[in-house]
Amino acid sequence: MAWILLLSISLSLMMSGYVLSTPFQNSKAKIYFFLLLLAKVSLMIELALYDIAHTAIYNFLVVSGPMSASISILFYLYLKSSMELSDKLTLKNMTHLIIPLFYLLIVSPYGFLDLESKMAFHRSVNLAEDITWPLSMMPVRSERLFILSILGAVYLFLSWRTLICEINNKKNDVMKEVRRFSPYFLVLSACFILAFLFFVFRLPHSMTWVISCVVITVTCINCIIFYQMPMLGKKKVLQSITLPELPMSTDIKSYRSSVTPEYSQAIMAALKELLIAGAYQDSSLSLEVLSKKLNVSKHHLSQIINEQSNGNYFDLINEYRINAAKTLLQTSHLKIIDVAYEVGYNSKSTFYNEFKRRTEKTPSQYKTESDVSNPSE
Repeated sequence: MAWILLLSISLSLMMSGYVLSTPFQNSKAKIYFFLLLLAKVSLMIELALYDIAHTAIYNFLVVSGPMSASISILFYLYLKSSMELSDKLTLKNMTHLIIPLFYLLIVSPYGFLDLESKMAFHRSVNLAEDITWPLSMMPVRSERLFILSILGAVYLFLSWRTLICEINNKKNDVMKEVRRFSPYFLVLSACFILAFLFFVFRLPHSMTWVISCVVITVTCINCIIFYQMPMLGKKKVLQSITLPELPMSTDIKSYRSSVTPEYSQAIMAALKELLIAGAYQDSSLSLEVLSKKLNVSKHHLSQIINEQSNGNYFDLINEYRINAAKTLLQTSHLKIIDVAYEVGYNSKSTFYNEFKRRTEKTPSQYKTESDVSNPSE
């Protein structure tokens, strides 16, 4: 089992590199998932040390204990963050980590013991002797399993509720996609039930391999969810872009008398700068939002787009979205529904219709032809 755990640790560390480098999640979600992987790695290191009966496990418990208690919390924070528009870490979210931090505080006296005292403490626990401990919580298996299973049940429920409720408010047909995560949540639930049964029936230490299998399974499921989860939250690109000072139109009553060719070209150039920076990815983007950012009236912006491009506002936005979708279909392994959400569409059917109208192919056909023409990729 130790070798399997070491292999899982190696794969988790490789996954952490992918997590930090992937562009398909917002930075806050990536931070939480990276911390989640570290928590899993710490627990697997503890289990590996236990399997080979290494004395280093007694010193490592102070680290792996609180981190293992944070596993389900970090998973919930990851899912929640992947749906938010902001990359900013908030105090409200951080309050969920109070329990692991409190656990760390409680077991800290154990951390100041020397190795011999720690070993003596655990021998006393195994022999069911009376123990005088400064605080009630002890860094031993039964308390840890209880905390892990209870927090797992609570935060797994919160994660599932968040996945259904919050995403459904943003995406019209997302319920079809939520169903694909159902088997994963069932497996995660079974794993936490096993941990709870381990606690209830006080299974012997020789059965610790069961917990090892549970941890490895949960790690794999979490990584699969991360890989399949689209970036549901979009940065508010318009707020993050600083445009050069634009010329002002003074007469808002008459378009022809107030908008010179130079003014029209400057506004169009600024608009393209916003779109190139990714403003089209925001599914709530509108002509009114863009006009406020460009400091021009909605009517004037509509007229400028009509004159300076090959169509109206919707044609221009869809052009950028479909071009971005074509690039993702060629270069990424995202599912088609995830590509649609990534480029700013709320509905899969709208994306399909617009894509076929512009390319005379469905996204599936386009992706298949791209894969055939680029077999090495």
